[in-house]
Amino acid sequence: MGRKVTVATCALNQWALDFEGNFQRILKSIQIAKDKGARYRLGPELEICGYGCWDHYHESDTLLHSLQVLAALLDSPITQDIICDVGMKILLIRPKMALANEGNYRELRWFTPWSRSRQTEDYVLPRMLQDLTKQTTVPFGDAVLATEDTCIGSEVCEELWTPRSPHVDMGLDGVEIITNASGSHHVLRKAHTRVDLVTMATSKNGGIYLLANQKGCDGDRLYYDGCAMIAMNGSIFAQGTQFSLDDVEVLTATLDLEDVRSYRAEISSRNLEASKVSPYPRVTVDFALSISEDLLEPVSEPVEWTYHRPEEEISLGPACWLWDFLRRSKQAGFFLPLSGGVDSAASACIVYSMCCLICEAVKSGSRWHDVHSSEEGDRWGTSQGTENKPRSWAPWVREALLLGTDGIGPIQVPEPRPVTAIPEQLADVTLSVYHCLSAVGRTQALGSGNFLFLGQFLIPPWVQWP
Repeated sequence: MGRKVTVATCALNQWALDFEGNFQRILKSIQIAKDKGARYRLGPELEICGYGCWDHYHESDTLLHSLQVLAALLDSPITQDIICDVGMKILLIRPKMALANEGNYRELRWFTPWSRSRQTEDYVLPRMLQDLTKQTTVPFGDAVLATEDTCIGSEVCEELWTPRSPHVDMGLDGVEIITNASGSHHVLRKAHTRVDLVTMATSKNGGIYLLANQKGCDGDRLYYDGCAMIAMNGSIFAQGTQFSLDDVEVLTATLDLEDVRSYRAEISSRNLEASKVSPYPRVTVDFALSISEDLLEPVSEPVEWTYHRPEEEISLGPACWLWDFLRRSKQAGFFLPLSGGVDSAASACIVYSMCCLICEAVKSGSRWHDVHSSEEGDRWGTSQGTENKPRSWAPWVREALLLGTDGIGPIQVPEPRPVTAIPEQLADVTLSVYHCLSAVGRTQALGSGNFLFLGQFLIPPWVQWP
């Protein structure tokens, strides 16, 4: 039996209730993982229906359509010969045991955590799945997968952040690969915390840790910032992007299981704790992540995590959120009232940052619209004839009004005229800004198309200072 495994994790830009689009992105990520030689693929939390469904979680249709997508994935030849969150055969349904219910999260409103540690029960599958998998029931509960060559355990998002994370006892019980499907939104410097949690988990207990995350705005006010990663024994072996317009990002790493075993063997205090831990139920899987002849297979090398500066996070996070919101709403652009203050000027800069990201994505060959619609590709692709420079895109996606007063009311200017007194650092944004009678009295001057209104509070509530 071999000892080297190739595993994959991903960051997907899933849309709430976009079952067809979510299905296509999941399928694409599985295909990429297989093309890179992975035998295990991890996806983000609630990747089938999208994380931000809110009270739609209470509707039976949400469950029905999710099961239909699962059935379509099970029926696809792409999901064969790989273990996935939603793979060839349903091996285990592992429920979430710690729900996020603080800050922007309200999971206790829609879900109930599984509270029976190390226990399972039989779950009767819906008939549409029984017909595909030829299974009547599957294990449901707190268990781990035992393959022919290793053992795999699962955490879900918040469980990594709790004081008694499941990965501790799983690692002590011999689980060598821990996976975490997350729906974690962006907060300034939060990437530092994620990396610290993952590296410390594998540093103290040894093992391989895969973290997957959502990316994009998901139709809500939050921005999920990816940062998928693969770690082993306290080191990072693969780093995902934090701010990108790509809808599907897949990371892979080839790691040696013997490195985990020798690392653990040297920590006597850890081994004493392992001798006292209660065992997890194991679901036996007739499948191996490694191949028999892998002695000469090259392994991945550790990498140093590259962090963004706080100023970059403030610029890039809201810019990515704006782009997602604009293309999903199918509007013509943004309408920005300029007061002359720093808030609205900063909003204009963030729109310009969005234009820079679009240009970089086009230059790199990114096709974010591949799994959405040809209409979106025609609209935002290079076929528009727009010069691929930020200054060319900015006026096309944004109109602005300058709101000025003389102390008693709006300035009376009969004809619109360009504003020249804008800060020098905004010169490259090429704003089309005009004096007007009021905030809404001259909207007909904006030209054709519908525009999304941008207030002077563009930096959203999820951009929080630590």
